[in-house]
Amino acid sequence: MLQNLNKTGNYIFSNGPFDSLFCVGEFFGDDDEANEKVINGNIEFPIPTYILGPSNPRYSYLYPEESIEFSANLTYLGKKGLLNTASGLQIAYLSGVEGTSKEMNCFDKSDIDELLVPLGTQVGFSGTDILLTSMWPAEVARHSHNQPSKPVAGSVLLSKLVSQLKPRYHFAGLGVHYERQPYRNHRVLLEPARHTTRFIGLAPVNNPEKQKWLYACNVKPMRKMEKEELTAQPPNASEFPYRELLEEIAAKETLDRMNGKGQRPEGSQYRFEMGGPEDGGGRKRHNNGGETLFI
Repeated sequence: MLQNLNKTGNYIFSNGPFDSLFCVGEFFGDDDEANEKVINGNIEFPIPTYILGPSNPRYSYLYPEESIEFSANLTYLGKKGLLNTASGLQIAYLSGVEGTSKEMNCFDKSDIDELLVPLGTQVGFSGTDILLTSMWPAEVARHSHNQPSKPVAGSVLLSKLVSQLKPRYHFAGLGVHYERQPYRNHRVLLEPARHTTRFIGLAPVNNPEKQKWLYACNVKPMRKMEKEELTAQPPNASEFPYRELLEEIAAKETLDRMNGKGQRPEGSQYRFEMGGPEDGGGRKRHNNGGETLFI
């Protein structure tokens, strides 16, 4: 929980200035009194802070159904959606863990579908700048030379979502610190070059292993980048990690359809074209022109 960082009364943002802070982990903690102060707007945050929804049902009661500003500098983004910043960044986000429950802390295929629909209408969509998720996607470490320090539960639905969104940066909580080597979003010599994706998993705040839980970066909007700059491949870029998983799923779905068991494959209703992204007309706009913190 963010406010527990400031027990001494000193803010943690001494290396700034920073424009904003995004929290991808479980924001609220077990101190119910402190939680109430936050949702009542009694705790001041030094910079605009944006949080995802709950992953643990224990904290669901603290969140409304829709996005809300708890205070001047603290905004709950909502369960899922798109955030288009004034600087031109497009940020997609999805809260919670994969599950069949309709509780606020769970997401399912319908949530993925609803998140993809507005992107499918964007002319020339080629990817988002940033994706924020509570959970990790399944198989994210495949083909990577560096591996997480321990296994982390992953979501197949998120793997599908990431393959469609093609974020340049993907931040996730609910795990350990893991900065995966960049991976390609195209097959070399078989497909036109695309930008790479950098996955950053963040550990819980003040974790006993002292793993990294805060990440600062300055992201240039892809719509303001020349094609050569955007598609430049880092020398350590790996292959796309989800291809084998998605091919296995597609093969199973095809077999199920042939046997009369399945429906149209998930995600097949979305069509994404090559080219530079246009403004998707997201739900909200905020100033976010410089360096950003993720926690």
